[in-house]
Amino acid sequence: MLYKFICPKCRNTTEINVSADEIKGKKVICGRCNELMRRDWKASMFAADADKASNIEETSYLNTIMDTRPSGKTRSIY
Repeated sequence: MLYKFICPKCRNTTEINVSADEIKGKKVICGRCNELMRRDWKASMFAADADKASNIEETSYLNTIMDTRPSGKTRSIY
């Protein structure tokens, strides 16, 4: 898997390709300033065309349900 790391000092970014098992204890050093880099936890989500709502009514109905929960919670499935 591809993981992105950011240097907190110089804002340099680098990507490394390692398995999910190896990433847990991985220490990455910045190539510019030799500081310990932190992992960038931003995620990109991609949805296939089959997973998208075919019309706006389906999406707006779900949004209406989510806004009007009597308990005040925004999740409809727990």
